[in-house]
Amino acid sequence: MTQTRFRLNDWYVDVRLGRVSRGSQTVHLEPQVMKVLAYLASRPGDVIDKDELFRALWNGGVVSDAALARCISQIRKTFGDDRKQPRIVETLPKRGYRLIADVQSASAEATVRGRWRWLTAAAAAGLVIAVIVATQFARPGIDAALAGYSDEAVQAYEIGRELHARYTYPFNQNAIVHFEKALAREPDFALAHAGLADALVQEAHYWNGKRAAEALRHAERAVELEPAHIETVRALGKALAINGHDDRAVEAYEQALGIDPDDALSALQLANLHFVRLDIDNAETFYLQALRAAPELDVAMSNLGYLYLKAGDTDAARHWLERALELYPLQQDAASRLAMLEMFTGQPELAQARCERLLASYPDNYACLQLRAVTRLSQGEFDAALQGFSQVLDAYPDDRYARLGQARALLAQQRTNEANALVEAVLVESNDNIANGAAEAYDYWLIAGSHAVLGNDVAAYEWFDKAAAAGRRFSLWDASDPLFANLRGDRRFDHYIAATRSLSSSGRQSSVN
Repeated sequence: MTQTRFRLNDWYVDVRLGRVSRGSQTVHLEPQVMKVLAYLASRPGDVIDKDELFRALWNGGVVSDAALARCISQIRKTFGDDRKQPRIVETLPKRGYRLIADVQSASAEATVRGRWRWLTAAAAAGLVIAVIVATQFARPGIDAALAGYSDEAVQAYEIGRELHARYTYPFNQNAIVHFEKALAREPDFALAHAGLADALVQEAHYWNGKRAAEALRHAERAVELEPAHIETVRALGKALAINGHDDRAVEAYEQALGIDPDDALSALQLANLHFVRLDIDNAETFYLQALRAAPELDVAMSNLGYLYLKAGDTDAARHWLERALELYPLQQDAASRLAMLEMFTGQPELAQARCERLLASYPDNYACLQLRAVTRLSQGEFDAALQGFSQVLDAYPDDRYARLGQARALLAQQRTNEANALVEAVLVESNDNIANGAAEAYDYWLIAGSHAVLGNDVAAYEWFDKAAAAGRRFSLWDASDPLFANLRGDRRFDHYIAATRSLSSSGRQSSVN
């Protein structure tokens, strides 16, 4: 069974990035084409009929044979395959398709990097909480926890774990089936409860599954049955996080690290939870702990770099972001964060070039879309800035900052009524959040930004102070944002920057070791 990164003859296939490469040649595949390729590669040599492919990859929807035939044709075109003399995919009339290419696991380095997968459970302050999915079910303590259960249940569990680790919808759904099969035979099988919880968490995030609460019930049952096993405790952490129980999730991951202090997955998740809670000191501690346990964990490097970027420690930020990109050159977060660093440290050309490369592969990358628009605004290219912020809003319709950027560009073009309408909408939504008790520091900051755009400096400073009091931490974005160009140099704005910087720098290790 293939992984999300594997070799196909002399080609390297990265399912997650949707691309295949050989030497300097790289080809990006459409998502559905990649799904077909990955599914065939999961069972090399087997004949897979069309009905199975339709069920697995089109979710049972009504689809014509032509849709599948087009995917197969695209695969052949990509690899230079010949239908009459195939080297990659063989067509067996009235039976189905068979992958005949040599399929091998990726290199050891790629496998190490591929041992961690993360799912977004919540987002705040520009950082995502990661819910980790391990791609290998064989870990210390697993064998002992399998003892005493029927062979059929254990086999179903192991197949479920391996399927779940493949990180695609059909594999994850099949994993759910196998975990449920294991539990049907052995209702008190703790690791099967944990595995099912993991798969349901993944379904809930990536494919809008509605069973997050069920995931938590299975995770809690797993811990009840095996309270000292790291798999069950980690599964509980994931399920708590995706259900919004952050405090309990922190406790679960602390318990997991008590079981195994070298568990990089738990340390990484705990670091992310602390970052989102603005506990920068603990976030740094656990990112470094994760990296001591797994020195090639690029996600931890990227997030640690972002932590230092937020704190204004540009040397440490650059160190960790560049290390992440050495391992994984198109790591979205690391690349966009390094572009942000370059933009706000006087290297806009480097930032723009990096973002254009990233947007070619990830056209909806938020940070780079925003950076491109802000760059145009700061350069006085107001039509281009309006277009750039419109692209942000096409991908992220609720983005209030992009609306302020549009307003700033419109005011520069003397289109006052349009600009005022945009700012008013941002003010209404942000004030509503405050009135409803749902406000975050970002809401206060947006109100300050709204007044800054309109030239109401006194009100802007008042709301900046409120944002700092609500926990707004230092950001290079604040210090360089063209929306605040008219405020920079004023002692009141300098006071705000100093206040947010002090929140970000307290106790940090600034380690680049």
